[in-house]
Amino acid sequence: MKLLRSISRSGWLQASLIALVVLSGAGLLAGFQNYSSLLDQVYDLKVFNSATFRSSNNNGTPITVTDPTGATTELTIDHAGNLSTTGTLAQSTAQTDGYQFFGPDVCQLTPATTAFSAGPALVEANANNLVLSGTTNTTAGTVRVTCNLPLASRTTATKGLTVTGVDLYYGVQTTALSSIAAATPATVAFPAAGGSAAGTVAAAGGTLTVTPGSLQVATTTAGQCYHENLAFGTALALNSAVKELSLDQVFTTAGTTATTLQVCGVGVEYNNNPL
Repeated sequence: MKLLRSISRSGWLQASLIALVVLSGAGLLAGFQNYSSLLDQVYDLKVFNSATFRSSNNNGTPITVTDPTGATTELTIDHAGNLSTTGTLAQSTAQTDGYQFFGPDVCQLTPATTAFSAGPALVEANANNLVLSGTTNTTAGTVRVTCNLPLASRTTATKGLTVTGVDLYYGVQTTALSSIAAATPATVAFPAAGGSAAGTVAAAGGTLTVTPGSLQVATTTAGQCYHENLAFGTALALNSAVKELSLDQVFTTAGTTATTLQVCGVGVEYNNNPL
């Protein structure tokens, strides 16, 4: 009897263990099936504030994006955060705070009626401050400032830089200027490779808003410059490989004594849509 009870208990234990294994296996199978189903789901990511994707290797995590028409684009983000795509990357909103400063070496001074007794030349007005400087004789006349502004952009329409304004930094020593003419931003268009020689100048910027309204003509300390801002009424898109932006302005000297005109640099303000 004791032997039969022992066998019975042993059989019950074995049956229980077998049942447990079967149930556990079924649970694991169901778990794997649910996990597989989870991986196959299509999610509308706009409902998430954030999402984390983990890759098992350094080749990156591919993400397939499907639009309502069924067209797909694959994005891959590698472990270093680099993004690649089978489609075309686009930036939905242009950056509107672009600014580039050019030193005085992009400018030139040209006298008319008067003449230079010194310069024009790049000189160190003081430590770490290089300026373009020209000193006239005692005859009244004009000095034309011309600056070519080599901006990097893109040739695709609606991409790259759209210029919204230009800043000129200038100073005057010894004798105050008599007057300053309105500045004229322009583009200079050159021919395509193999074309006839050309250098067509066209006004740019539309109606300009100049700040300050009355340009400053009083003398300054060498190396210290006034700031003139030209806000474009019509933004200028730079989408040509054969076109550059330039700035031209004429300064009139009073004569009787020499006048030194200095240019500290030029700034360009722009919107940027790089992608």
